[in-house]
Amino acid sequence: MSDDSRTETTRTRTWAAAVRSPWTVVCAVTTVVLGPATATASALDRANRAPLHHTAEPHRAPGHLVPGAGRAAA
Repeated sequence: MSDDSRTETTRTRTWAAAVRSPWTVVCAVTTVVLGPATATASALDRANRAPLHHTAEPHRAPGHLVPGAGRAAA
């Protein structure tokens, strides 16, 4: 067996062991769980910093009467 193939085999085993390590699994799960939560929190923070939008009042023509506004209660 040559030195090159032995080095390649060692590298492959090391990489395979790293992928199967518990810390790799913990980091992957944390990324999957917290990634979207972080993005959502960031979007909510930006939305909270935005100026408030007021709803527009419906336009009423001058002299427009609201039905029942001038009648006395019976």
